[in-house]
Amino acid sequence: FLQDRVLQKQSIIFFAVAEGAAVGFTQLYPVFSSVSLKPALLLNDLFVVEEARGQGVAGALLNRAKEYGRQIDAKWMLLETTADNYNAQSLYVKNGWVKQTDIFYQFPIGM
Repeated sequence: FLQDRVLQKQSIIFFAVAEGAAVGFTQLYPVFSSVSLKPALLLNDLFVVEEARGQGVAGALLNRAKEYGRQIDAKWMLLETTADNYNAQSLYVKNGWVKQTDIFYQFPIGM
């Protein structure tokens, strides 16, 4: 089952590696904005191992996701977080994401 999903290219995963070990990842799902007639991305997962937190790994993963969005000429990326995840919310705002509601953040990419 997982192999089929990989072969169908249903998501894009970026890993952060330090000293030969994965210390974090982010997973993006491509969608399409019919209003703008452009691709868009849902950032579904952002995870950093506890030992690597506070070292810029999450920011680097967010920047890689933004870079990919620009490469494919995406209109925007959207992510969801919990209302009480203040550390993550602060990270998103610091990295240019715009709060849409209590739990949704958007990063506008294209015109």
